[in-house]
Formats: sequence, C-alpha cells, structure tokens
Amino acid sequence: MTKAHAEVLDHITHAVHWGCKYDKETGERVVGEPLDSIVDIGLHRKFVKALLGTRRSGMENRRPPVRFFTTNYDTLLEDSISLERYTSWDGFSGGAIAYRSHRYGSDEPGYAQRYDAHVMKLHGSIDWHLDDDGHLIRVRLGDKYPGKAKRVMIYPQATKYIATQRDPFSAQFDLFRRSLNNNEGNVLAICGYSFGDEHINHEIELAMESPGNDTAILAFVMETERGLPEALDAWLKERWGKRVFVMTQKGLYNGSIGPICQLEEGGERGWWTFAGVTNLLENGPRGAAK
Repeated sequence: MTKAHAEVLDHITHAVHWGCKYDKETGERVVGEPLDSIVDIGLHRKFVKALLGTRRSGMENRRPPVRFFTTNYDTLLEDSISLERYTSWDGFSGGAIAYRSHRYGSDEPGYAQRYDAHVMKLHGSIDWHLDDDGHLIRVRLGDKYPGKAKRVMIYPQATKYIATQRDPFSAQFDLFRRSLNNNEGNVLAICGYSFGDEHINHEIELAMESPGNDTAILAFVMETERGLPEALDAWLKERWGKRVFVMTQKGLYNGSIGPICQLEEGGERGWWTFAGVTNLLENGPRGAAK
C-alpha cells in the first residue's frame, strides 16, 4: 500500500467514525473530530423502530428475522437496533469485544436462537480487525488491545470483486446469496444504494434469473436527468421485471409500466430517500408524498 493510498483510507475511516457532511451555505466539507462528533443516529433509530416495531404484534415468534445487508462501514444500524431494544446477530460471539464465530457455509441462527434482525456487512465494518494471530475480531473504538490489529474493510477500489472472494467477505456474500435464492415469497428492499457495485448487482441478477425464485425487489432510488440507474433500467426490461418495483421522486415503475402514482402539478415524492422510506413505514401511503 502506497503512502497516498494509506492517507486516503485514513480519511475514510476518520469520516466514518466522527461524521462528514457538506455545509449547504458554504459548500465546504465538514468533518467531525473525536471530541466534536457530528454523527447523528436519530434517523436510523426512527427507521429501525418503524420497521421492527410493526412486527411486535403477537407474531414475532412466527416471523423470521429481518435481514439487513449493508455496504456501509459505520455501526449506526446495529447501534440503533440495540438502542431500540431489539436483538441482532452479526456472525460474532462475545460482548463489546467479540470474535467471528460464523464460518463460510454455516447456517444462520435458527428459531431456537430468536433474533429480531440479522446484520450482514458486505464490505466490512469500521470495528472489524484482524488480531496478531489472524483471527477476525470486533473491537471497540479507542481500545489499545489486542495490539496492532489490522482493519478489515473493502475500500472503494478496482479490486473489490477479488476481495469478496476471501473470508470473511465470502461468508457474507454466501449469506446474501442464500437469502436472495428464496422460493417462498421474499422481498429485497433497497435504499441508499447507487447500483455501482457490479459484484452485488451480479448476485441479484443471478438470483432473480434462477428458476422458481420468488424474490421481489423494491428499489427506492433518485431518478436523475439521465433516468434510472443503468442496472435498474435493465432489470425492469428482463423477463422477471414484473417482480421489480422502483420508487423514484417521479413515481412508481414496475416492469414496462411507469412512472405511475405521480403527484399533480409537478410535485415529487420523497419516498426514495432514507427519511422518505422511514416516513412510508411509519405512515403508510400517506407517507409517500413529499
């Protein structure tokens, strides 16, 4: 790794830890610091509560856990699940410091070990490290032990796909693949993803093309002047495009149909944003309008 590459990675991890945003007035980038973090977990907590709270209606013992597959490095999702008093599994065992107990090919916990959510981080996490013996551990921010641990994340680079073939990422993608290849009515809801990772798009395409697959895709995404993301546009035209539903600020697309559900007088729907999805979960169809 070159010095320049290492500096870029340091900037990424710093921004993930302490937050990064753009000032709307000045257009400048603002980065948080250890004693002045600008990370806000409020919206993530609302999202988790809106999604998982609806399952607490006497049916929780009959329903499988919600599976979260994320490419984000931060811990806002799993932190929010805990803060809202839901249980989650992420392939690690232990407490604040934990070791990776899940292995490639192993099953997820069954009903004997009930969890509200399973969190699979496809590109790693800010708190994943390799210890001196090469074991994957989850370490709290600021801990000085277990020594000179190496951070475990797939950074934005051309070798992303190669990295996914190695453990622990191969195990994460194995879980993703199994979840997608479901013949019993399955929903893959996508939000905050740009569809720029070809290795992820490819896994979704393979699953959707599989005979007997009954997965439906709900994609919440912004439509630009150039239209929908290239991958989504192609999926809508596939023979399985009727199982693809795309929600943008302009309306709803399904297969060859769309946009429908447009607002009058040039209005736009806000359901494509993270906040919009949360509003939709909280308020139903009324939450779909901007």
